[in-house]
Amino acid sequence: SSRGRASFGGEASLWLVDGLHGQGSALATGGYRFTRRLELTLGGGLRFTGDTAGPALNLTLRTHLPFRGVTTFLRYDGALLLRDQTFDGQNAGSLGLEASF
Repeated sequence: SSRGRASFGGEASLWLVDGLHGQGSALATGGYRFTRRLELTLGGGLRFTGDTAGPALNLTLRTHLPFRGVTTFLRYDGALLLRDQTFDGQNAGSLGLEASF
């Protein structure tokens, strides 16, 4: 059984905007599987854009489907960036399906 298992890891992303400006994030993550099919993951770290950086977090709820390696997820990403002496909050939500091979 995979109930009650904790997991720890990290994730990083980098992409180019307009082909010139780098943006991305680096997060440390920790998760816990409450039941055989339900898992919650929390991440915290740094979000950066071409001209600013700030703290970032994510929260992901995963449901493991009866098909091996297939899960659905609901994810929230947020960041607070300081730009020109004002705070710029960034928020995003995602709903999806992922498969592991």
